[in-house]
Amino acid sequence: MKRILFAILLAVAVIASPSWGKEGGDQYPNGAENWFAGAIPPPGNYYVNYFGFYCGKLKGGSGANALLNGSTPSVDATFNALRFVEISHLKLLGADYGAHVIVPVVYQSVDMNGTASKTAIGDITVNPFILGWHHPRWHAVAAVDFFLPTGYYDKNDARVSIGSNYYGFDPLVAVSLLPKNGWEASAKLMYDLKTTNQATDYHSGQEFHTDYAAG
Repeated sequence: MKRILFAILLAVAVIASPSWGKEGGDQYPNGAENWFAGAIPPPGNYYVNYFGFYCGKLKGGSGANALLNGSTPSVDATFNALRFVEISHLKLLGADYGAHVIVPVVYQSVDMNGTASKTAIGDITVNPFILGWHHPRWHAVAAVDFFLPTGYYDKNDARVSIGSNYYGFDPLVAVSLLPKNGWEASAKLMYDLKTTNQATDYHSGQEFHTDYAAG
């Protein structure tokens, strides 16, 4: 087991390279995973619902509101992501094998040189390869998420673009540690690779990011 986890972490480190720029928003909502991020459920079929709200204003380097043509750009977004998970009875490398699909529905309102809003399906996530290991004091997951450019996109108006208009490939590992003293520490490490946006001919840079929790 230790060798498997080391090999996965090494593979993530090997593909890591300098990151340049990024077009549009994230296909993965950072912070979505926290407690038991490294633990998949027992074999069976599951539905998980993620509901969230985000609002913010554009800030400058000093932390003050930034101005664009005399006003500060802002965004309000509400999403409901429907996640369907199947964990099979199949064992692979000593792990439970599973798959999932996530379908996000998003309402977005952006004030930037005027306000525009849009409600649409976002970029769908498909993962046909989830492996989960279990132990009384730890759990671990290795998986690969694929982000599909299914979200509404308008290259001429970013205010109403829900999707990114490019494919994403996201290998990941997650671990949850459960020591006897009642603490838990979980982390999900992800590395994003993206294809070229054919509408703008822009290729966003690679990203390493992580969700984590301890308590």
